[in-house]
Amino acid sequence: MRRCRAVTRPFAGDRVRLARLRLSLCGVAVFAGEHGLDVIRPLIEQAHVALKPGGWLAVEIGYSMRDAVLALFDPTMWDEPMVVPDLQGIPRVIAARKR
Repeated sequence: MRRCRAVTRPFAGDRVRLARLRLSLCGVAVFAGEHGLDVIRPLIEQAHVALKPGGWLAVEIGYSMRDAVLALFDPTMWDEPMVVPDLQGIPRVIAARKR
């Protein structure tokens, strides 16, 4: 059985801050609003449509985004999301399986 996977880690901050870093990345790919959820919110919604039941979505998150992202997973649509820490113990990936 084939399953889709999607991963993202958008930039959470303002354009001026990023411009100071002198990065030349596509704005659509890196800007995710002030709290970093402008990409993740629709990604979760679209993944639920695209995935078959039992399919997984894994989303890389910023160090302070754990609770906000967990709140986006509707428990009637997703099994309980798992939080996977990085090597420093910081929540880094949230993965959930479609019901």
